[in-house]
Amino acid sequence: MKKFSLLLVALFIGVVFAFGSGKPSMNVIPINADRILVAMENEVPSPMEVSVTDKDGRLVFYKSVRRPDKDYKKIYDLSALEDGRYSLTLTVNNQRAQRTIDLKEDKVLVGDLRFAYDPTFNFADNTLKFSYLNFDEENMNFILYREGTEVFRSSLGNEFALTKGFDLSALDRGYYDVVIASKNKQYYHNVRID
Repeated sequence: MKKFSLLLVALFIGVVFAFGSGKPSMNVIPINADRILVAMENEVPSPMEVSVTDKDGRLVFYKSVRRPDKDYKKIYDLSALEDGRYSLTLTVNNQRAQRTIDLKEDKVLVGDLRFAYDPTFNFADNTLKFSYLNFDEENMNFILYREGTEVFRSSLGNEFALTKGFDLSALDRGYYDVVIASKNKQYYHNVRID
């Protein structure tokens, strides 16, 4: 038992020193076949959301940490989950850190850390500008809706760095919903044209 406790302390210290890169960090350390240590850190104290989804995208766990904090450390019990692939995601502001967790035959396998960022939008003088880092290089589309009806669609391509602008001055006054989407992701924004 003493060796196990010392091992956990050594792993925890290693996790703490691995952080500090300016974006949220997340380390997942298997303790045994039923438990993992999840340690997350963000440079600036912020509210966080932690979620686990199954291979079909169904939410199996969600926790919102509303109190701004730089750290989140918790041991999770996985014994109630069936064998399979899960995604563990930490969301801080518009940034997400994600790792896959494969449960199979009394083993926990943890995937590499991946980052994703929500698009940033700027709407001024009836011009909508946005940028998006497309880490997965998926084919993205820009879709504009008014009252649930599609009024415009444009393919954005699959480049890593997507930066686009659309002049919306010819559209009727009112509220519009903007969707930037791929096969697997959707991001939403609203604009009002005066």
